[in-house]
Amino acid sequence: MKQATGTGIGRALRAARLRRGKSLEEASRETRVKTEYLNALEGERFDVLLGDVYVRGFLRSYARYLGLNPEKVLAVYQRRFGKRPPPAPVHKAPGVAVESVVDVPERHKRTAWILAASAAVIVLISAAALGLLARSQDAPPPAQAGAAASSIPVLPPKVQVDIQAELAVGAVVMVDGAAKGGFNGLLDPGEAHSFQGEREISVLLDSGESVKIVVNGKDLGKPGQAGVRYEATFTGDDFRG
Repeated sequence: MKQATGTGIGRALRAARLRRGKSLEEASRETRVKTEYLNALEGERFDVLLGDVYVRGFLRSYARYLGLNPEKVLAVYQRRFGKRPPPAPVHKAPGVAVESVVDVPERHKRTAWILAASAAVIVLISAAALGLLARSQDAPPPAQAGAAASSIPVLPPKVQVDIQAELAVGAVVMVDGAAKGGFNGLLDPGEAHSFQGEREISVLLDSGESVKIVVNGKDLGKPGQAGVRYEATFTGDDFRG
């Protein structure tokens, strides 16, 4: 590349570095660009930087580090040199990791993105295929019609009885034939209880029309006759369906 002078880029870079009070060695450590390359930029000896791509990358990185507008710096370089053919490929960027400083051309970024996306799709498809194979191998044979139904025991529905006293009345409630979980005593007006059993619930009242009763969600009102003893037994099948 032909050596260029008089663009003003080098003087601007050097002035910005001095304003920041940085030596070339400090700038080199902080930008991870070799001192001789920074010196070449400030001296506008672009021909020592192994190609146009590296020149642009170093200019952008160094200008940004110095607080200059990298686009303006590159615009000056562009006006002086224009677009140049890409340099011959090299095995290693001089003095710096290319991905950290040199901007990769957009077409290269797009290509890398497409390759990465394609690889991800292939991985997902492979994982899905393996998952389908694993499921197909581990899945049990389909049960014959009626087999599943016969193997699952059908439990009888539980029975629930809710009572609320309208008048004071003596009451006995037995749950599954036992006093445990039931009631035996005097119900005061407004007093309410809820009972649940596995098989049956028996209700005995000293007088009918004294207690509101709800069985399995069915409101029976105040069953029986006033002054007449009321007795009933309810199961899980009562008032369902």
